[in-house]
Amino acid sequence: MSTLIFIGLAASLLIYAAARLSRPLGALLLMLLSGAGVAALILSWGKGFTETLPLGNGLELTFSLSTFNWPFLLLGAFVLFIVSLFAVNALKEMEHGASFLALLTLIGVSVMGVFGAYDFLTLFIFFELMTWTSFFLVSMGKTGAKKAALIYAFMSMIAAYLMISAIMMIAQYTGSFSYSDFMGMYEAMPSGIRTTVVIFFLAAALIKGGIYPVHFWLRSAHGDAPHVFSPVLSGLLVKYGYYSAFLFLLFFPVMVATKAGITQVTSTDGPNFILAFIGGLSIMAGTVAAILQSDAKKLVAFSSVSHGGYVILALAYGTNMAVAGGLAHIWVHVLTALGMFLSMGAVAYRTGTTDMDEMGGLIKNMPVTFTVYLIAIISVAGIPPLAGFVSKWMIIQALAANGSYILAFMAFFGSIGSFMYVFRPLATIFLGQRPHKFKDVREVPFFMQLAMLIVTLLTILLGIMPYYLLKPFTRIQEFIGMVPVKIGFSTVYSALTQLDMMLIFLVFGGGFLLALVIFLLFSKPTKVEQHEVYTSGEIAPEISTTPEIYHFSKGYYRSFGRLFSRWPSVEAWYHKGAAYISQFFEIIEQSLFKQSINGFIWLAVVVMAVLMAVRWF
Repeated sequence: MSTLIFIGLAASLLIYAAARLSRPLGALLLMLLSGAGVAALILSWGKGFTETLPLGNGLELTFSLSTFNWPFLLLGAFVLFIVSLFAVNALKEMEHGASFLALLTLIGVSVMGVFGAYDFLTLFIFFELMTWTSFFLVSMGKTGAKKAALIYAFMSMIAAYLMISAIMMIAQYTGSFSYSDFMGMYEAMPSGIRTTVVIFFLAAALIKGGIYPVHFWLRSAHGDAPHVFSPVLSGLLVKYGYYSAFLFLLFFPVMVATKAGITQVTSTDGPNFILAFIGGLSIMAGTVAAILQSDAKKLVAFSSVSHGGYVILALAYGTNMAVAGGLAHIWVHVLTALGMFLSMGAVAYRTGTTDMDEMGGLIKNMPVTFTVYLIAIISVAGIPPLAGFVSKWMIIQALAANGSYILAFMAFFGSIGSFMYVFRPLATIFLGQRPHKFKDVREVPFFMQLAMLIVTLLTILLGIMPYYLLKPFTRIQEFIGMVPVKIGFSTVYSALTQLDMMLIFLVFGGGFLLALVIFLLFSKPTKVEQHEVYTSGEIAPEISTTPEIYHFSKGYYRSFGRLFSRWPSVEAWYHKGAAYISQFFEIIEQSLFKQSINGFIWLAVVVMAVLMAVRWF
């Protein structure tokens, strides 16, 4: 593992040099490197090792490859491969393309270190590398990206302080940064220290995962980041938050309990339920906020808030069905986020915008991009027979089987609400009336299409054959001593019923073919221009020159938005808090740092008064 990390660090320099000569060449080199990583991880299925790299003074970095982190390492290599493939064409016009590719390579190194770490020092070092590398990548975006990068860095710093505080508590008590030593002394640690460590790490996980109510950095970071980087940010970097939650909700406590011979290691009460409820709130808040967005990338960003809620809810709930569904949903969200962000990036590549109010009617110009987006949103909405249906079905089944109807309602609300927010880009970007300025728009180049189609194909196949989606996570359950979910090639078994995705695929496919045959045999279609469907064939003279006035994208969910217009906004509270803090420091500045002796006299009086009070008491 350490050898691969050094190779990655060296490759970042090579890729930078190659990209200075030719950006497609640099992207191809990164694609080959990440593709080799994907192949190596697939071949390492079922294998494992632990490796130590001494740093001196008793410090060392420890890496591991095992059942519990294999799916996350594969996830990192896969996302980097897809994005680098997309970037072969997408970076041709980017101003800092060479620097972007070098930093993207470092992202791959940091992700490998985070998911491959087997001690807290290694985890923190590569977490910081991931944070600051992504900070520079976000700042390379459009107008407003630098502010978005600063907000992202600020929230990441809070997460980092929480992490390092918890790590120092662990090191002080155990005398080591090792995961194994922490697990060995987990039960013997004072309950206050153990609880503080878990709370700090979970709080950092919620921040990095973009979970409500600490999600507000996600919208600006996604919306203003380079179009090529948004899929990495949503499809990969926020997954650190989910991974950290997995470690502290499942891996450590369940492994400790298993070693102690305790078989009932999950709980749906108390703190677990509170965290699950926070996940449910994130589902609902992210769904409503996504519906109200007019920028396509910000819509997908809030979709990530919602789907992160599914993962946190499931992992916190803790039953074997919920855990398998939550872990599977991480991979499902990777595929859907890639599909949605890449398709929106493709639209922006050709049109120069992601503002849905400005577009329409691109289905004929960009049929492949439309198909990729359509498949992605079907999966996001949890519609069979795609992968998104499998993970959502498992989570809702787990909640219903245990009588947690409030949480089940929250999860179901997210599925129903997602129909609304995913339909808006479909209708406003690809359907409707096409503006004249986009009449010559054409499909994106080959490599961009290939990257999108690979993601789409996997979304379909993993939905029809959930065995390949779920098997790595049932092995994780076995590894940590949890009873694995029962699965077949295309079947998932729950306490209430069973799900056969192949049967569902055949029913849906048969119905579609039947409808197609009926349409071809009995319909008598008449081809019309796009603007004719708005006027029933009676085209007014002024419409032929300004058909945009019939496009219905503006204010698409205006009536729905009015329902929530007076709801309290967490982001508004944050802005008010920031304003109060700013005013406070303005007062301090006026009092102390102006060119007047009065401020220093006032400060001296206050300091003397405090010292006298301390001495007195």
